[in-house]
Amino acid sequence: MATLRLRLILSLSAAFLVSCATAPRSPTPPEEPPDPASAPAVWLEAGGIPVHAFDQGPRDADILVLGVHGWGASGAEGLAFGRALEREARSAAAPESGSPTVRLVSPDLPGSGASGKPEAPYTPEWFVGILDGLREALGREKVVLAGHSLGGRLALEYALVHPDRVEALVLLAPAGLAESFYPLDRWALGRDSIIRAGANLTTERLYLRFYRNRVVRDPRYAYPGIAEWAIAGLRTPEGRQALRETTRHALAAPDLTDRLEEIEVPVFLVWGRKDEVLRFESSATYLQLLPDLRGFLALEDCGHHPQTERSEETARAVYRFLSDLRAAGISPP
Repeated sequence: MATLRLRLILSLSAAFLVSCATAPRSPTPPEEPPDPASAPAVWLEAGGIPVHAFDQGPRDADILVLGVHGWGASGAEGLAFGRALEREARSAAAPESGSPTVRLVSPDLPGSGASGKPEAPYTPEWFVGILDGLREALGREKVVLAGHSLGGRLALEYALVHPDRVEALVLLAPAGLAESFYPLDRWALGRDSIIRAGANLTTERLYLRFYRNRVVRDPRYAYPGIAEWAIAGLRTPEGRQALRETTRHALAAPDLTDRLEEIEVPVFLVWGRKDEVLRFESSATYLQLLPDLRGFLALEDCGHHPQTERSEETARAVYRFLSDLRAAGISPP
């Protein structure tokens, strides 16, 4: 009986990690893949924890965007978006144009990537403290938070606690609503045995399959370097423990539906219509309840990674959103 139960747990964990979407297969990437190992980066400190962060754009930029990555990922997932955002800012720049410059800082949140992996609660409240420490370390009174998936939930949580420190939110296929999860994932998140087994089964092979077959719609955007940077942080016992605690306490945290109307800052929402991780249909709840939603970019034939799969379109829309805010007189950070 125990052996049968173990097999069931392992099978369900594997299904949770590698359930597949149907997507065309092509080995050729659409552009030069981002290389996390050579990308510009800085080391910061938040809550006494060393935090590695990718750093794109001028240090003295008008707008600081703090990227907040998703579950089991790393700051490297922002590299393609940051590259596109830099191009968009350059193309808008002209003498006396007033177009703002933008800097994107994408940290490996503690427990992920190259950052420290302490014994910690890994609750939304704890991550809010980490994000505030990063804001302070970067010397800004206000930041734009660009949160993807679980990072979108953490960005919302931060804005609820510190609305005076947020210039705006960019939500990229955000978590935070129970209705966003597909039924099997929602079921698995409620079972600790599945969470433990799933974290222990996180191998490079399974992670890459999950990335190619479920996270992105087009596997050409499953950049190996991005996946390898994330999985390197999960190979250690400390990384696996951090992933378990993040899953238990942050990804499976209570639903935020009833708190969306409390979000005071401007929001821009982006979602892929073919998202196989978080249901596109749940975007309707954000559209209905967010008081200051300024725009919604719904991307056709795009999966869970709009900032990677459709980096140019996403960057163009986000830059326009930020430029319009600045032109309308939103105070600089």
